Amino acid sequence: MCWHKTVLSCLIGLLLTFPLHGTAQSADPYRYLARGFSIIGAESMIYRSYLIFPGSSDESLERFTAALPGNLAVSVSSTVRTELSVIKLKSDRGYRELVLISEKVSSEALKNGISPIEVWNVEALIPFSRRTAEEDLITLAAQLLQSLGGKQYSLDYYSGTVQLLAYLPWVDEKIVLEESPVNLILELFADSSAGGIRVRVGIPVLLSPAHFPD
Repeated sequence: MCWHKTVLSCLIGLLLTFPLHGTAQSADPYRYLARGFSIIGAESMIYRSYLIFPGSSDESLERFTAALPGNLAVSVSSTVRTELSVIKLKSDRGYRELVLISEKVSSEALKNGISPIEVWNVEALIPFSRRTAEEDLITLAAQLLQSLGGKQYSLDYYSGTVQLLAYLPWVDEKIVLEESPVNLILELFADSSAGGIRVRVGIPVLLSPAHFPD
């Protein structure tokens, strides 16, 4: 179990040291995730999109964001961290607009010789009125994974939290762990303060929103 915890916490680091296969998403991940969430009764979805720039310096990323076309600059906030260079994409028009913005910003990056990694994160809540706090989180995780057409790589349960790593064949980007592809991180836990089961999903990695505030 401890080994899998270490793998999960180090996936971001692996993005910088392991080859990330594929260059673009082959499908709209948010559309698939919205359908999967509806199956398990999740609601109140929060969509977060990021672009990771491995090997890019803080200064080069800041120059890139400053040079973006005006219609994109208002939708992009640059959050540069010591270990990662990340752009958080913003939109008030829903996930379809986020997907479109990601495509446009990625296209601008490629014109500048930069190959960003697209990251899709979604957080949702399953109200206790639909599921009890004692709900089998492992079963819920399996149901969501099945609805996404994924193949499980590993599953951990500790301190009331289920964490699952898996592979989605309809997503081009993937991290290779022990010769197995991984591009989905799924986390579920009972959130009493919110009155439901919290579900967090990341493709191909799951970032903490606390590290990349609005």
